[in-house]
Amino acid sequence: MEIIKRYKNKLQQNRFIKNVLILVGGTVFAQGLVVLSSPILTRLYTPEAFGILATFISIVSILNSVVSLKYELALPLTRTHKETMNLFSFNVMLLTLISLGYLLIFLTFGDYIFSKLGLDSYLNLLIWLIPLTVLFLGFTTNITHLFIKIDRFKSITAVNVNSIVAKVILQLGFGVLIPYNFGLIIGDSLGRFIGNLLGFYLMIKSNLLRSYQEAKSLLSVETMKRTAVYFKKFPLYSMPAGLINSLSSHLTPIVLTFAYDPVVAGFYSLTQRVLGMPSSLVSQSISQVYLNEAPKLLEKDISLVKKLYLKVTKNLLLFGGIPIVLLAVFGEGLFSMVFGEKWSDSGIYLQALALMFIGQFTVVPLSQTLNILNRQNIQLLWDIGRVVLSIITIIVSAKFLHLGPALTLFIYSVSMFLLYVVLYFISLYFLNNNQVASKEEIR
Repeated sequence: MEIIKRYKNKLQQNRFIKNVLILVGGTVFAQGLVVLSSPILTRLYTPEAFGILATFISIVSILNSVVSLKYELALPLTRTHKETMNLFSFNVMLLTLISLGYLLIFLTFGDYIFSKLGLDSYLNLLIWLIPLTVLFLGFTTNITHLFIKIDRFKSITAVNVNSIVAKVILQLGFGVLIPYNFGLIIGDSLGRFIGNLLGFYLMIKSNLLRSYQEAKSLLSVETMKRTAVYFKKFPLYSMPAGLINSLSSHLTPIVLTFAYDPVVAGFYSLTQRVLGMPSSLVSQSISQVYLNEAPKLLEKDISLVKKLYLKVTKNLLLFGGIPIVLLAVFGEGLFSMVFGEKWSDSGIYLQALALMFIGQFTVVPLSQTLNILNRQNIQLLWDIGRVVLSIITIIVSAKFLHLGPALTLFIYSVSMFLLYVVLYFISLYFLNNNQVASKEEIR
């Protein structure tokens, strides 16, 4: 008992581990619910329905990656409360205007876009739902980074958990009451909207702006402009990098639909749902704490950032690598037993993608290192290489070499793993050489 007590006290004293546990704990619970609901959803919806959902999520995610020009990444780096609130307000106005722009584009070209994707029957729904979902998701993303700045990690957990819980409940409800493919899409959008509302409530509860008079004294167009100019490197480098990164992460279902059919995209999406999304959200939770802690350590000594970088790497590799390998070994039989015989291909895809998932889980949480060191241009070059390689491997393997989906995904997985290894050592190089971009370079 004494050993447990000492270990507990040690955890409580370590702020980084404590914050990680807060975020990961909520994420594990929410994603556990996603995994537990999947055997029911796979019996309520077809692989094609999952493929359509994956396409919808891909479009929303890609558009969301640029909806506030990546200024949200600058929120944890602001120097004063006034600067923080002005940048946040600027971001909200920006994402509202850009979301309206998306709506105009879909109203004008939606018929052509969705007919090319084979989603004609969902045209009217998607034209309005995609821009609205991007608006809500963009707002939640900015609130999340605002909470990172003010150390409100419990609030981040609350938003993530409630959003996912609502999403699962709604998708199950629609699947039982309305037996149509769009139930997954509606449930996903409404779940994100509920997370958005909770984030707004928690932001108000945080008393960041206690009164109208305080808001009036803090917020000004001039301060917003000055802050946006100071952090201009984020839209210049992080926004293109974020778009390219989002394309490489979320284009896969669309490319698989183009190269094969929506059913293949559906099998792939279940693999992502069971393993990719949970591992991604857990690593995202760690990334959020890392983004909060590393800039503070950088102010003291860059060697402290390197020490944290190596420590987190080891823990991520142990925490993520072993479960992923075990799932890959028993993937095909496990998927057939749990989700039904028609989903056995998803288990095969899991085996093919295991290497990529290990690299993704280990390296992605630490990818903010280049942003912290003001090396967004390096991150941009890596992301360009990633999106080009990811598209080429799938298209060439499927269309020119005429390989089956599983072998195509294995080639894709190996190429992505190697790119993650490259990114890891690039970040480590700059940490080893104490290379932080100067203020003159930033400006």
